Amino acid sequence: GSVAGSVQSKERTLASISHRGPDAQGELQEEEVWLAHTRLSILDLSQAGAQPMASACGKWLVVFNGELYNHLQLRKEIETHRGNIQFKGHSDTETLIEYLSCFGVEETLSKLNGMFGLALWNRDKKELWLARDPYGIKPVYYVHRGQSLYFSSELKAIKEMGVGLVPRKAGLSSFLTVGYLPSPHTLFHGVNRLQPGHFLFWKKGTINLSSFSKPSTHRLHYSDSEAAAVYRNKLQEAVERQLLSDVPVGVLLSGGIDSALVASMASEAGRKLTGFTVGFEMGANDCEIDDAAETAKVLGLEHRMVRVDPEGLWSNMREIVVSLEEPISSPSALPLWDLVKLARSEVTVVLTGQGSDELWGGYRRYQLDLLREYIPNMLLSKMSILKSAADLKKIPLWMSRALS
Repeated sequence: GSVAGSVQSKERTLASISHRGPDAQGELQEEEVWLAHTRLSILDLSQAGAQPMASACGKWLVVFNGELYNHLQLRKEIETHRGNIQFKGHSDTETLIEYLSCFGVEETLSKLNGMFGLALWNRDKKELWLARDPYGIKPVYYVHRGQSLYFSSELKAIKEMGVGLVPRKAGLSSFLTVGYLPSPHTLFHGVNRLQPGHFLFWKKGTINLSSFSKPSTHRLHYSDSEAAAVYRNKLQEAVERQLLSDVPVGVLLSGGIDSALVASMASEAGRKLTGFTVGFEMGANDCEIDDAAETAKVLGLEHRMVRVDPEGLWSNMREIVVSLEEPISSPSALPLWDLVKLARSEVTVVLTGQGSDELWGGYRRYQLDLLREYIPNMLLSKMSILKSAADLKKIPLWMSRALS
């Protein structure tokens, strides 16, 4: 934050997010800014990848959470632009700060392909930039009070900086209505979530927000077969980019198509990833272990699994709630806890099939939502009446939600 606070508050702040980066800690105090970082080492495990990191010119400082999948291409651009540069290591953080030094903040942000939350400090101009990746994969929370700006990857750290977290009744209402808290709002007064694809600029106590991620206006004109081929190639390239790591990589393998496809493409790229699966005791109908095991067998992968039961889930409840920044409506967080604990015992990075259903229209409630455009208003109103009697008529939940 822009106000450093006491030595004790700094220590507590770092300790509150040490689980995010158990491999190393670093901090840097200057006249107007305190930057701190806890590191989970993925690329360049040496001190050359330590943060906060300064640019070779000394003008810029960065703290960076995430991974850049195109950092090798960005390095080539830096070398072309400034041929005599000598990189200290091979981390994507160093690529980021040197690209920034060459091309400036906004051009740099527009070129990044990855997941990230980051803070940039310009020592000469006393300017701070916060940015979050276009899909909002990595979190960035901030509080602007007076001339001070507090920010972190987690609310816990902001609390330890001395910022009180007071619940908002309207935030709770939003959560109960839609099942999540839409950005930029959070559950707490004065605490905001930086929106995906946005940056925040701070100078002399004033902040400005802007988007660096612009939607494309380009329309594709493919046949179904051409679209499928192009999509496959793009997906294969994405999987290969995300295999770039100096630590072991695994895959969260469910019984579905999405994670199986990711695992298959990783295998095609020459990486046989260990698959990790969570299932349920007592032969529950939605247990996916057998299907995941069959996928692993077909692909020739090592396979690990863990089974959970109600008693185990309940005993982990407190830890799970503490680990969540804000309430979520999905119960999948409960078995996911045991799954990632199993995976972390063997690997540092995992690939998943998360999000594919949204992209491919796999959820029936989304499919019905598209069909609503073609349903006459009179009929739609009658369907909404049916929805209001969902309990009586036993309308499926997916239909009830789609008609909301």
